Amino acid sequence: MKIRKYEARDKAACREICSRCAFGLKEGAGYREAYFALNCDLYTDYGSEGCFVAVNDYDEPVGYAFCVTDMKKYNAIFKTAYGKKLMLTAPDVWLTQTLIAKKLMKIADVYPARTVFNVLPEGQRMGIGAALKEALIGQLAAAGIKGAFALCPAKNAKAAGFFAKAGFTLYKKLFGYAVFTIEI
Repeated sequence: MKIRKYEARDKAACREICSRCAFGLKEGAGYREAYFALNCDLYTDYGSEGCFVAVNDYDEPVGYAFCVTDMKKYNAIFKTAYGKKLMLTAPDVWLTQTLIAKKLMKIADVYPARTVFNVLPEGQRMGIGAALKEALIGQLAAAGIKGAFALCPAKNAKAAGFFAKAGFTLYKKLFGYAVFTIEI
């Protein structure tokens, strides 16, 4: 396993990883697309400078760490590129994410980077997530970014355990999500 920068050719594999790691996903194509938008596509389409993949010996992605380093930019992209579609296909997801984004603007000066991590279930608990975190945090540190945060469903004990073990701190719970922060 090695860590490398995300490449456009990785998108389908990263969407598959995203799908396989979905926690508490409601039934329906609109919800699946909302999950992709929030946990994969927004980052790969608009923030690929902060995206890393863990790949196997065949250079196939088995996990990823994605990041957008500017919350104002993230919120604007979310609203213009995905907001209208999500409002129609998954209105509860749109509303929750809109409210969370507004609440998290309060910490954007201290934790400007929004991150997401996913590793295929069969690759979890093998150090892949930790290696992805180190690559991402290293890049953020080199860019002078002092803090990052991540969200996961509050009931996802495996994800919460990963963040705690990786050095993140539970900041608060918002609308069914746990917000974890890390100083860099």
